[in-house]
Parts: sequence; structure tokens; C-alpha cells
Amino acid sequence: MRIADSNDPDKVPALPAADSSAQAARHGQEAPGAMSISEDRTELSSVAGKLSEMLQTDPARAERIRELKAQVANGTYEVDAQGVSRAIVDHALGQS
Repeated sequence: MRIADSNDPDKVPALPAADSSAQAARHGQEAPGAMSISEDRTELSSVAGKLSEMLQTDPARAERIRELKAQVANGTYEVDAQGVSRAIVDHALGQS
């Protein structure tokens, strides 16, 4: 039986050629099956639109978010660790 030394640097295989999607990106082309940036922007815009709509329809929630942002900015926001952990467990158990 022969044991090969795989840690010998002279026997390490060469790196594979650059990924075709990386090459295509460098040349301003899109590789087959790759997502384009515009798809990401569309999705983000959709999420932002839903968030904006939700804030406009619920002024109490918008005010609470402003309060929380101010507390975070001032360094006065305190996390209720027990409440957060309880909510995580309840959510995992399907109780929320």
C-alpha cells in the first residue's frame, strides 16, 4: 500500500479557470442563468414600497418607529432581552 503526501506544494493542482459569469461581468455581458442588477432593484423597490405604504396607513406605528430611531441615535434604547427571547421561542413553536 502506498500513501500519497497531499501536503506537498509541488503536487497541488492548479486553480481552475476563472468562472464564466465573472468573465462575462468584466466584459459588460450577462452570463446565462445569472440574475441582473435590475431584478434586485425591482425587488428592493417593491419591499420599500410596501414598507412605505404600511407606514402611511398606520400613523401609530410610524410614530413608534420614529421614537425608536431617536432612542437608538441617542444611545438610550434598551433591549428587553427576556421579551425578545420569549418572542423567538413563541414564534419557533408557532404560538405567535
